Amino acid sequence: LENDSILPAAEIEALRQQALKLPPSAAIQTAPGAPDGAAGAGAPTVGVGFQAIDYTNTAGYVPPDPQMAAGPNHLIVAVNTSFAIYSKSGNVLRAPTDFLTLVGGNSNCNDFLLDPNVVYDESADRFILAIDNDGLYYCMAVSAGPDPLGTWRIYAIPTATGSDFFDYPHVGVGRDAIYMGANIFTTTSFKESRVWAFNKWSMYNGQ
Repeated sequence: LENDSILPAAEIEALRQQALKLPPSAAIQTAPGAPDGAAGAGAPTVGVGFQAIDYTNTAGYVPPDPQMAAGPNHLIVAVNTSFAIYSKSGNVLRAPTDFLTLVGGNSNCNDFLLDPNVVYDESADRFILAIDNDGLYYCMAVSAGPDPLGTWRIYAIPTATGSDFFDYPHVGVGRDAIYMGANIFTTTSFKESRVWAFNKWSMYNGQ
């Protein structure tokens, strides 16, 4: 969605073709100072996991539309209607919580909440948690800091007008913007796809 290069397009393409011919690096997954192929001390053990949120205890909608985002110290797991926060070793830091508890203080985010998205913004060390409110608003919560157990900024973004319905929403993050997109339907058929972009720094700062 954005290209900040000052090189001409032809030169970029030539460099891309050269890069495709480079041999793979055996050390690409190797931690600094470790033997080739060795994982770092903080890497998770392969095959070790833990039981996360149980969708049947959170309204039980099928499909549950599971989502997960990982930051340096936290995992946020979401299913339809609810989310939970864990440490990377599986300790429950925030028990399963319905989205209404998080975003319901906004009058446009207290109806029928479904279809969650969770994203971690590595460049800003922030989490983004978004959910559709009955096809009329996209309710977006962004963490005010690196700790998702702290303060969240809540926004309600109008998504459809008249008989239009906002469906299958997704959120993404870039260098300067948070993007959201969805399919728009009329009462009887598909109409179009739409994409929105918002200044992420303003959102993180509560503006």
